[in-house]
Amino acid sequence: MNDIKVGDKLEIHCYKHNGKIDRISGEALVLDVAEDYLVCANNKVKITESDGKTHRTKETAILFFYKNEWFNILAQLKKFGLFYYCNIATPYIIDDNVIKYIDYDLDLRVFPNGSFKVLDRNEYKYHKKQMHYSNRLDFILKYELGSLIERVRIKKDPFNKKAIEKYYEKYLELLKKEDKTEENNTIIEISRFAYLTCDTPLYNEKAEEIDYINKYQKISIVGEYNTYTEICYYRSENDVVHGYIPIDIYEKLPSLFVEVDISDKIVNVYKDNDDYCLAKAETSDDVQNREGYFDVEYKEFDTYLDDVHTDFWVQLNNDTGFCNASYDESQKDNIYLSYESAKEVYERVNPGTKVLIHK
Repeated sequence: MNDIKVGDKLEIHCYKHNGKIDRISGEALVLDVAEDYLVCANNKVKITESDGKTHRTKETAILFFYKNEWFNILAQLKKFGLFYYCNIATPYIIDDNVIKYIDYDLDLRVFPNGSFKVLDRNEYKYHKKQMHYSNRLDFILKYELGSLIERVRIKKDPFNKKAIEKYYEKYLELLKKEDKTEENNTIIEISRFAYLTCDTPLYNEKAEEIDYINKYQKISIVGEYNTYTEICYYRSENDVVHGYIPIDIYEKLPSLFVEVDISDKIVNVYKDNDDYCLAKAETSDDVQNREGYFDVEYKEFDTYLDDVHTDFWVQLNNDTGFCNASYDESQKDNIYLSYESAKEVYERVNPGTKVLIHK
């Protein structure tokens, strides 16, 4: 293997299982070299596809290649947050100053809020049959996909902002030495969550309706454009849906807010786009009909709801609230949490904190 060092520039060649080249990426600047991994970066680089068509990427990317892992990771520094695009692929090799690997179709897209979606399952099934992937190879690839998902869930490097910011700063330092500048590629700190102000269809890239989302549903903003917004949202706990909606039918959520999903009976407290509290809840039938966007009015410690004791009480401006009273004893129009979860909500919210309740 070539003696690669920080500051070198390498092309990236992606192949398919049949040995044919699938994609060529223009030069990437080496940021870090270790025994078992290589980190590079590029910006607005030229991509040549297998059919000869070319295009350029739109933002800075930090790229991670591994010697012992069957995947590589592309961190994309978009204006609306940090995204990841991960390829299930062979460990990389370097041949004549070119990074080379074989791509195996399956991809994992990770959104700024930590949600993710597995892509190209049908392409994988097609190529597995066409190119005769062995059973052993199939096992390895699916195992590595599971390993990659686990990294995302526990925010293991590079799936956290600090890791990416470290390499982005290194990239800027190297560009400065080359008398080059980087334009508009910092990660902008904005609220990436919003809620819908009306029911709306969800469209794909061909403007075809693929789903229907109800008012007050929490969404994650991927990108905002002239007339539409790219979003993703959880249709269920493990089902992330991605698509497009009109730009004027949602309101952005503040950095601190509480989400109550009354269908799944889950309460989340979010601060700076991270969920600090995830708790199971019980709700009365009346709460099921109280969807909306509310404020915390006040909170009390060691109090009573009529004659039922609760250690923690957080009153909302919709005649309901959070508590740890006994659900069986109280049966009021409230949101019932365990002692630990009620304490967590109580300590993190204050009068004026926003609360989104939806199905």
